[in-house]
Amino acid sequence: VNFGANWRNDFTATVFKEDRARFKDAGVALDNSLVGKTLTVFGHVTKRNGPNMILQSPVQILPTDPN
Repeated sequence: VNFGANWRNDFTATVFKEDRARFKDAGVALDNSLVGKTLTVFGHVTKRNGPNMILQSPVQILPTDPN
């Protein structure tokens, strides 16, 4: 999930391929339906290109936008 125009510099929340089914099973879409939404993500920020957070569980990402 890229939070800016350039993933090499802007904040990114990464979900690795092996964890994607967990998100899908929980009803968390990791697609363009997130574009323009306000999200809250939980975890540790590391540097991977730009700032990055690895998401391994769907409880780490919450839509906070009422729309």
